[in-house]
This record gives sequence, structure tokens and C-alpha cells, in this order.
Amino acid sequence: MYKRDNLNTIFENYIVFRELNPLREELPSFSELKKQLKLDFLPRKKDPEYAKVLSFLFKKIGDFEKVIYFGDTYLNDGSVIKNLTELNEYKVFGVITEEGEQDYIKFKGNMILNTKWRNLLPILEILEKRDFLLDEKTIVVIDIDKTFIGARGRNNKAIDKARTDAITSIIKDALGEIEEDRFDYIYSRLNRRSLHSFTGDNQDIVAIMSILFYGDYYALGRFIREFYAGNWREPLEFFNTITIPPNDKAYKLLEEVKENLLKKNPTAFPTFREKEFNCTLKRMDFLPDVSDVRKLLNEEILITKEVYDVGLIAKNKGALVFGLSDKPELSSIPKGRKKSTAIYLKQAKIFPK
Repeated sequence: MYKRDNLNTIFENYIVFRELNPLREELPSFSELKKQLKLDFLPRKKDPEYAKVLSFLFKKIGDFEKVIYFGDTYLNDGSVIKNLTELNEYKVFGVITEEGEQDYIKFKGNMILNTKWRNLLPILEILEKRDFLLDEKTIVVIDIDKTFIGARGRNNKAIDKARTDAITSIIKDALGEIEEDRFDYIYSRLNRRSLHSFTGDNQDIVAIMSILFYGDYYALGRFIREFYAGNWREPLEFFNTITIPPNDKAYKLLEEVKENLLKKNPTAFPTFREKEFNCTLKRMDFLPDVSDVRKLLNEEILITKEVYDVGLIAKNKGALVFGLSDKPELSSIPKGRKKSTAIYLKQAKIFPK
């Protein structure tokens, strides 16, 4: 039998989502703190201002001297680690983990690049030997998606499937039946790092584009050629060239995204994010405990035991554990959906046993 728990056992509402509004009511909302920090935009992880927001919140919580950051991407999480370090307000160390075939721990400045989740507890011992102790002066920051749940390189496909479940559900509603292979091809062509300069690594944009190309409102091959020729720089410019009959359901979906982009809403495609919320819940603790391990890892979103254990150890030693999610609140919190459970309160299996 697998043990089960929810995220909040570790985080105790010390969580922020994409909008940077802490769940803890005593902490300032982003609309409050952006005035004090003189920000005129919502920063993402790659932005130096994101680290400034985190530091501002950390100071509101307590008097911390050290930050230990656990994430899964060198680009995004690594940027937060670098930017927190450059603030010169804390002693900072980061651990970036992606499960791979090779087993190694590589130091890169004040970061460790790690290829096995099982190495996390030995890494804590390494940090202690380097005088990076877990105590009440330490804040442990843990990325949620593909670190605390859906461990990258091991269980991340389940998180990806919740996302594509949501998109295919919208396609079925708007366009009828779906050819899975054709959709998978379109989505895989769009969900690539080479297109991040256009999509902003934003699944709202990837989702609506998948729908547009699947519905043949624009040819995928043509867009790819035009993008690499430098024709398209940002989504709204591209979306404004697409004509959809007003009676088509896809028309309302595209207009929804265009309107939110114009308003600079951080969640451009709320319809997609609400579907993603439901699809994520459905992929948590739904398979029998006797399921084949490969099926479990590919289909069900699991709590990463090694990260969970880091959180428990940190809390037991007096450190505060703080969770970050790139997902918007609509994908994580049941606003106006009283019968649903927030993602961070949903029971999930802890893997491995």
C-alpha cells in the first residue's frame, strides 16, 4: 500500500501561484506589494523582480538568513536561484533535479545539478557539511509542479496528460470528435523550447494555438515557416489575422484569449485553466495501489517522496517551507467551485513506497 498525504501538510498555506498572491491571509497580496516594490507588471520566474517579490514575502514571514531552493528546471528555477543570490540578502543554495539514466551530482556555483531524486537526502548531508544547516533561520523553497508532485524525468508525463486532457476536452466540445495522433503531433510541435520566444512558455497560448491548428483555422506548417522567417513576434498579432465564423464555438474561445491578452490578464485562457483544474484532480489518487509502476508513473500525479521527506526534515528542524507554482490560481484553487478540492488539499499517493 502507498502512503498518502496532501501538499499542505508540508506547506501549511505558504504557497504562491502565478499571480503571486500568498494563500496565507496575513501576507500581502500582489496588488499590495507591487505598490511597495514599484512594479508595473506581474513577474515570472526568469525575471529579477520575481526574486524581489519572494524576498519581500520572506521578510514579512520572519527573519531568515538562508534560502535553500529545490526545483526541476535550470532555466526557470535556476533563474530564481541566481536572482535571489544577486539580491545579497540571504545565503542561497539551489538544487535542480531531473531524473536521468546517469547518476551524478554536479556543482555549478551555488547550485547542484542532480540526476536522481533519491540523491536529495544525501545532498542535504552535503549542505550540512558545508555549514548550510536547516534551522529556524532557513527558508526552504520548493517548486510544486514537477518537483513536489509529478517529479521531472519520472512522473512529469502525468502532469502533462492532465494539461492535454483539458485541451482535448475543449476540442471535442468545440469541434466534435478528436484524432488523438493528429492532436499529439500539433501539440508536440507547439510545446517546444524553440517556440518559447513566441509562446512565452505559456500553456494558455499553446492551448489556444493547438485548437486553432487542429480546427484548420490556420495551417500549422505555414505558421512554423513564418515564425522562423521572423514574421510572428507575439501572439496577439498572430491571433488578429485569424478569421473564424462567429457561429463556431472556436470563435468565442479565440475572442476570450484576445480579450485577456489586451487586458494583460496573466491567465489568458480561463476556459482552459478551469478544465485543467478538473483534469488534474482526476489524475490524483485514482489508480489501484496494485497498478503496474510504469502505468502509475505515466498516468497518475504522485507526491515525490524524496521531496516530501526534505520538507518533513526541514520542518522538524525549525525551517519554514514555502511552495511555488507557475500555474495560475484557476488551475489550482476551486474558486466558485465549492464541491471541488484545491489541488494542494487533494490526497495523493506518495511515490516511491
